[in-house]
Amino acid sequence: MTPIHFVGQTQVLGEPPNWDNHLGACEGLPVLKLNESVFRSFWKPTWAERFRILFGQKVSLDAVGRHPPVWVSVAQVKERR
Repeated sequence: MTPIHFVGQTQVLGEPPNWDNHLGACEGLPVLKLNESVFRSFWKPTWAERFRILFGQKVSLDAVGRHPPVWVSVAQVKERR
């Protein structure tokens, strides 16, 4: 899945301190800062991922380092071009 830039985003978060490049490249994450400790991002699945989800595969969420509680949902959002 790919994080998207969206209408209303308030900032782009960079890589966390001491990022381990062996985990892969850490690109900026466009977010809407809802309050001091809550951020919202939006992700767009590829067509291959959509088909895999449609046929029963699950979505995983990995967190690196200290990370707040998270949840995943489906939302309609306008992408920024």
